[in-house]
Amino acid sequence: MIFDKSEFLSRLEGDELLGSEIIEMFLQEYPKLLDGIHQAVEQRNASLLERAAHSLMGSVGDVAAPQALEHARALEQMARKGDWEGANAALVRLEVALDQLAREMRNSEIRVA
Repeated sequence: MIFDKSEFLSRLEGDELLGSEIIEMFLQEYPKLLDGIHQAVEQRNASLLERAAHSLMGSVGDVAAPQALEHARALEQMARKGDWEGANAALVRLEVALDQLAREMRNSEIRVA
């Protein structure tokens, strides 16, 4: 599942206006978090990758995006192991998941301004 809208709204007690605001903030902020992950992978900086992946995990967890959460968690674990080959592949999977998530959020019934 890309975006668990019912879980997301249940966390907000059904407040679609708040949900719309949170989605809008997420859509504005996740590219910055993803850029940090890209930089960490390019620099092979394990501590930076671990922190950047952890930050993204929090964001995708907040918006009930289990697939992106799984890929961000994998990146965090790869940073701990210094698995750069795996990190490159996981980053591609994360990008695909985030693209799908953003598309699904924009097309959801929760209107984004």
